[in-house]
Amino acid sequence: ITSDKHMIKIGEYLVNYKSDIEKQEQR
Repeated sequence: ITSDKHMIKIGEYLVNYKSDIEKQEQR
């Protein structure tokens, strides 16, 4: 069973990853 903390960590990572891609597309 994956812990909630682990899922939250992944969620934050995906949000940061997505925001980084959007920044690159703006260039």
